Amino acid sequence: MAGGLPEAGIRPAGEQKGRGVHRGGKLHCGKSGTVWGKGGSGDRCRAPALLRIPERTSDGSGGTGYGPTRGPEDRGKRGEPVGGSCGAGDVLRGRGAVLRTPEGRSFVEGGGGAPQGTPGGCWGTGCALVRPRGPHRADGVKGSTRVVGVIGHPVAHSASPQMHNEAFRALGMDWIYVAFDVRPGDVKRALEGIRALGVRGVNVTVPHKGEAFTSVDERTPEAMATGAVNTVVVEEGRLVGHNTDVYGFREALRRAGLDHLPEKAVLLGAGGAARAVAYALGTAEGVREVVVLNRTWERAERLADEMGERTGRRFLPGPLTEDAVREALEGAGLLVNATSVGMHPEVDASPLPSPYALGPGLVVYDLIYIPPRTKLMQQADERGARAVGGLDMLVYQGARAFKLWTGMNPPVDVMRRALEEALKAGH
Repeated sequence: MAGGLPEAGIRPAGEQKGRGVHRGGKLHCGKSGTVWGKGGSGDRCRAPALLRIPERTSDGSGGTGYGPTRGPEDRGKRGEPVGGSCGAGDVLRGRGAVLRTPEGRSFVEGGGGAPQGTPGGCWGTGCALVRPRGPHRADGVKGSTRVVGVIGHPVAHSASPQMHNEAFRALGMDWIYVAFDVRPGDVKRALEGIRALGVRGVNVTVPHKGEAFTSVDERTPEAMATGAVNTVVVEEGRLVGHNTDVYGFREALRRAGLDHLPEKAVLLGAGGAARAVAYALGTAEGVREVVVLNRTWERAERLADEMGERTGRRFLPGPLTEDAVREALEGAGLLVNATSVGMHPEVDASPLPSPYALGPGLVVYDLIYIPPRTKLMQQADERGARAVGGLDMLVYQGARAFKLWTGMNPPVDVMRRALEEALKAGH
């Protein structure tokens, strides 16, 4: 499929060897799976298998699609699942597989006609096949359905499909969010593919934020300042790169009751997440000084120099040692952990060499959300400081992307509940 997304590096989320995994090749004629070419409905060909097809469930659905299994009258009933993670490359087989053409038109594979194990179809030279895995079925997916998603590698673990699809369902929107596994080096071609297919936009997760930054046509000030793009919106054929982590962090602080930030803040880490936090703090009203502590002094120094120049605020670098932490926290009202130390599975680790500099009057914000209460947060509680977890930053950065794509106000509470349930389920 020359020019198609499989050749652009997009692979099924959770790809593995075995039946149904894409091996390349041309379209094959056959009864099942339909490709509507420009010649009309007479072109019925079977696409090469793109992924493993799930076994048919007891209700005969095969677990193959996304869509509301409940009507408004059922909303809120216990025992009903909230969402399914949508994996691009996972074929939407049976009830309504959405395939969008470069002109923005959509093709929907008819329901019920394909036998068990049949791969889905494809339009023309560039399209992705998606099957949301999970309890929802594709009864609500139509030819008019708009598509957004997330690209990363790996990406099967992402809880964003549950969060966004539940928000679409709550608002009765004809949209679907899917996960695209894109290998490093293929981000530019993948983004060109979503533009050609009429996909409205995508979130970008690790390890692609830097590559996405260099692959878009335009970048917002937040993206320029952080050097990273975590959200792409297709605007009149142009790829616009945003960084919604900045907004997400600011809104998370407001939800934590920090409408007025302290004059001095301490930031642990100097990586991608730290850049977004540093820019958010450096442009926030009330903050005058930010101390950046990192195990590698040179990286802390580079980040401090750059953000000081960009924001006009005072940024000071330092090593992440016990003495430096104690000195930095003198007079500080906010400590932010933007390192990965303490993240699952290393749940007993803390980024602080010692917790004894923590105390009353200090807010400790840990960007980590798995586990929901990190070792650092426990240390803060024990020392009388106030601890806040990173879940809300994830919710609000997603809510901002939702608004950018749809123009609608996001149902934040719905998104938070869906995310919490997805994480409890093992995401």
